[in-house]
Amino acid sequence: DDLEEHLGQMIVLRKPDLIEAAVRNTSKHLNEKDKILNQNAQCQHKIAEHLRKKKGVDERQEVEKSVTDQEQRYLKCLQALDELELENETNPKRRRCSNK
Repeated sequence: DDLEEHLGQMIVLRKPDLIEAAVRNTSKHLNEKDKILNQNAQCQHKIAEHLRKKKGVDERQEVEKSVTDQEQRYLKCLQALDELELENETNPKRRRCSNK
């Protein structure tokens, strides 16, 4: 009986120690979680910034490509016009427009 009572008192005496240890452990883990969440937010911010910059570069490349494509189409049209004018000069009978 005395042994059981003594063990019961030890357990009772140890409960506050266990609770205190659990609180310290929980606090430690919460601090670690906050640190990790902060690192995660910083990483996501860097990723978003990188993607925003990359998108800007991609858009400029698309604009440059579009301008180049338009210039090439324009040059082809000019070349076709020159060919038609040359054809018209060499073959005046094919003129459809008449000067009145």
